[in-house]
Amino acid sequence: MAPCLRQYLALRSDHFLLTAVVCVATLLALFKSCVVADTVAVSVSTVPDAAVAATMMLMVAFAPPARLPRLTVTVPLLPTSGAVTVPSLKAKTAVRRRLTRHIEATMIWPSGRREERSLVCAGKLMSQWEEAMSNTCMRGATPLMVALAALTLSGMIQPAYAGTEVLIDGATANARCTAGYPGTTGPDQLSPCQWDMDAIGAGPAHLKATGAGVKIGVIDGGVDLTHPDLAAGGIDVAKSCSFIYSTTPTADPQEIANGDCTNKAAVQDLQGHGTHVATTIAARANGLGIVGVAPQATIVALKACTIAGYCFADSVAAALRYAGDQGLDVVNLSLFADPYLYYCADEAGQRAILKELQDAARYAQQRGVVIVAAAGNEAQDLGHPTIDEISPDWPPGSAIVRQVRNNCRVAPAELPGVVTVAATGVSTLASYSNVGTPVDVAAPGGDAPQTASTVFGRGRILAGWSSTDATGTWEALIGANRAVVSGGGRYVWISGTSMASPHVAGVAALIRGVHPAMPQGAVAALIRSSADPLSCPANWPATDPRQCTGGAGHTSFFGAGMVDAEAAIE
Repeated sequence: MAPCLRQYLALRSDHFLLTAVVCVATLLALFKSCVVADTVAVSVSTVPDAAVAATMMLMVAFAPPARLPRLTVTVPLLPTSGAVTVPSLKAKTAVRRRLTRHIEATMIWPSGRREERSLVCAGKLMSQWEEAMSNTCMRGATPLMVALAALTLSGMIQPAYAGTEVLIDGATANARCTAGYPGTTGPDQLSPCQWDMDAIGAGPAHLKATGAGVKIGVIDGGVDLTHPDLAAGGIDVAKSCSFIYSTTPTADPQEIANGDCTNKAAVQDLQGHGTHVATTIAARANGLGIVGVAPQATIVALKACTIAGYCFADSVAAALRYAGDQGLDVVNLSLFADPYLYYCADEAGQRAILKELQDAARYAQQRGVVIVAAAGNEAQDLGHPTIDEISPDWPPGSAIVRQVRNNCRVAPAELPGVVTVAATGVSTLASYSNVGTPVDVAAPGGDAPQTASTVFGRGRILAGWSSTDATGTWEALIGANRAVVSGGGRYVWISGTSMASPHVAGVAALIRGVHPAMPQGAVAALIRSSADPLSCPANWPATDPRQCTGGAGHTSFFGAGMVDAEAAIE
């Protein structure tokens, strides 16, 4: 038996809750392409794994649909998502790829009672878990598996929560956030939801700098060119470009431009991840939605990730070089470059790809570009890597379990000169965040377990979403009560180091706005030196493989500390 789920948080001996947990585990077992295991063992309280494994099938198979809760399984969004439709079924299924083992389970009972729990997958990387299991299918699944999954979900889960989906309007969100995040204020309708901006001192910083005149490349899955919080000069469409090619696996025809930057339609975000990143950086202070870290900076959308969430190294490298050629001030990469998580120097093919990425990053840096990247969501110590279980992730089924050492690097997070960002929740390191020597600073990425379940958004990050999401994620987030409409724009609550990195990219833009001639290396150094130091967490679990080292001024968890927008521009 090869169990994937090693750790559930302690659960009460509540029959309904146990049913919900068992249901999640059973569905994981059904989706073998998600969890590379013959069976799934789940430990609930002191019940033996074998007993749970034997019981869960019976409980789910025979439990009346009315007894089952609505189930939502989430992972931080990173980098984008894609969709697969099974022709014989009406249900739309979505393929997800994420850098995380951290998942959240939300159970909404017919009575309306909500239960939220977190767990960590310690076996094969969870492929493509997103919101709302009714929209879930796994990359590489056979048509039979997809059909089985969809029919199972449709028959057992959907009847339990039919009619409970809620799309939250801006005024309601404002009221809920005012109650949930007291003291968080700002000029826009959803500003009370932006605890993250308070955490980095963005409000006081805006009295001195707004990023006006600064251009920030978002290397991601595109940006919604029509989002109202990026209107009025928020996007430089002329410079925006798609680096998705006809030869790029998983590409949607709409996003293929083959480097032809006149094809602006190809830049449009077909999911929402890139839009979330872009609005975190530069959403306008216009009375609606949110306010970004650098609300007068300009976004340059550089699409390097397909709708299916693959950000292949050739596309990433091309986008970096283009950023250098265009003289952009900053670029943000909330991704890892496929097809390898770790690129190892003792393997010729991986070494060549890593060199391509290193050369492209150096090319951009030599032309003044400050590169900011997410540390990743594997809950690993990048300073002491041990196992890579997901590489190569293309073609499907080619991944092998291999040992990795310090001659192996995650790219772009471990490229020379890159400002690498770990994620925090409202109080400490996020449960999913990578840590280690490559981490320069930390920033808010959101982490629901650190916030009470009664608080709207549960301490995730609220930012924009694409109006052309073709993956079903928007609808799924509506179902999870994590979708908001303000001023005609879409906004969602999600979490991940993908959400942390753009906070730092925005601070880099503020610095560049105040010091336009400052060399990129000096900007990176100022981000580190102005950070607010954070100490190692007290009472950190001894069982967590990530153990904090360091002292005053620098730790392996937070680097130099929490990025500080106000201090960075003083």
